[in-house]
Formats: sequence, C-alpha cells, structure tokens
Amino acid sequence: MMRLVQKVAVSVMLVLTTVMLVQGGVHAQGLTPIWCQEQFGGCMIFSGYYDRGEDDYGDIEVIDDFFATTGDPITDITWWGYVIISPDQPDYFIVTFYAHGGCGGPGAIVAQRNVFDYTYTVHIGDVSEYEASIEPVALVQGQTYWISIRAVVTEPGTTWEWYSGNTPDGPWNCKCMVKGDYFGASSWIPIYPNLWPVPECISMSFCLYYDESATAADQSTWGCIKGIFR
Repeated sequence: MMRLVQKVAVSVMLVLTTVMLVQGGVHAQGLTPIWCQEQFGGCMIFSGYYDRGEDDYGDIEVIDDFFATTGDPITDITWWGYVIISPDQPDYFIVTFYAHGGCGGPGAIVAQRNVFDYTYTVHIGDVSEYEASIEPVALVQGQTYWISIRAVVTEPGTTWEWYSGNTPDGPWNCKCMVKGDYFGASSWIPIYPNLWPVPECISMSFCLYYDESATAADQSTWGCIKGIFR
C-alpha cells in the first residue's frame, strides 16, 4: 500500500511539474527538458570562487533544488547571471549536483562538472544567459536533487552573481541556500529572508536538458571500440 501511495505521489508531481518544462535559448531547442526555472525577478547573489588578490571574496556556493521529472541524464544546461562592472566573463563555471538531504542542506555529491566551453547572450539589463553541454549526469526519476553553479573568477574587478528564477510550486521546493565566509555562513543558510528580504530570492535560475543524440553518439562510439577489440 505504501509503495502504491509513493507511486501516485510521484505521478502527481510529474503532472504538476509539466508547467515548468519550458524551453530556454537557441541551444535548448530540440532537447528534452528535465527541469526549468527561468530567470525572473531582481534578486542576484554572489556564487563562485573568487581569487582576485586584495578583494578576494573566497569560496561562495549557492544551491537550489530540483525534481527529476524523467530518468534521462542531464546533458545540457542553461543558467542566468550578471557580471558586475567588468566586461570580462568568468574563467569557467563549476556545476555540482548533490543528493537532496532535505531542506537543511544537500547530501553527498552526485556529480561535478567544470564548464570551460560555454556560450552566453547578454540581454536587457545586462543579464547574461549561459548555455553549455556537459558530460551526462545520471538521475533517478522522481528524486529531488540540489544543484550549485559557481563562477571561477581570477580577473581583478570581475564579480559574477547568479540570478533568481521563477519559483516552482510543490513539496520538493526548498528555499535556495548559501554557504561562504563572505556572508558569515560556515554552514548552509536560506538566502531568503536571512540575507535578502526579497521574495524572489527563494529560487535560482537554471534549466536542465537531455540530448538524446549526444548520448546515442557516445553509445555508438563505445560500441565501435568494443567491436575492434572483440
């Protein structure tokens, strides 16, 4: 009986989350959406590893949770951010996926990807929309995860902030959290209302996608390699 209830609950969440599966930029066209919280509102917060010399902010990490609507792996990601003062974009990004562990903070790291090869489009208000393909990250359908996106910044004067996203409604939705000495937070704390009393600070902006052609190509390549050594 309990298993039946759990299956029904997952099915209901899958239906509810359909409204969140909207397409991002050009890069995302033709991809299967897994989860999407597009840029929304006016809340921005530092998220990155800053090693710029005298004005070093240290390591600041922001996380938000999402629901795996499918069992497909994540192969592509879109996110929104803001570069302050400097025209230079971050050196690269660190994207980390965690097991959920409840609304008090993440569990163990599921996967981590360093994203050097990314594209970006600057929109009105100097908000940048970033897009990248990553090595596939396996998910379990119906599970909730945490994600963090950190910019690695070494150029003096360059500061990057992650932009807030539209807030999904559902039992999986915990408030986004931050950890970092700059904010005096040695452990995870909710951004709203602890740091910013702005309701939009409850969620961050990111979209996760699955590219079937990318994984099919990987499988085909591996099949050829196995055939050579058979």
